[in-house]
Amino acid sequence: MLVRAPLRQLAAIILALGLLAAAPAASAQPPEDAFPRRAQLSLDREARLDAPRWLTWTGLAITAGLGTVTVWSLVQTFEARDHLDRVPSAANENELDRFARRSWLLAASTATVAISTFLVAVLGTRWDEGEMQAWAAPNGGGLRLQRVF
Repeated sequence: MLVRAPLRQLAAIILALGLLAAAPAASAQPPEDAFPRRAQLSLDREARLDAPRWLTWTGLAITAGLGTVTVWSLVQTFEARDHLDRVPSAANENELDRFARRSWLLAASTATVAISTFLVAVLGTRWDEGEMQAWAAPNGGGLRLQRVF
């Protein structure tokens, strides 16, 4: 019984000290004007590049052209590999290495142009330009599309 009493008092003191340390002091909080508020970040039209749409379409055409040339180069590389298997020689091996390097370069170029075109299309092109109007009247109707390409 004598041992329990000091332990209870010690536990009460530790608990009281912990509660006092956990309570925030009034002067510990910074004033409200210590951290100025900033305007919200917005990715609306103001932040866009306003790139013309023809730039995106041109990038898409270049990507398609490079992709076609890459496939052609890969076909030549596979044919050179088959030729090397049939007729092993140092010249055929050098030709295969040249075709493989060209294919890798074309594939990397195609990927770079494709990613760049995607980023310009998504982040830089304003797609909502132009106007579409439709009307109907008792004596007729019509539809007018006005877009800039």
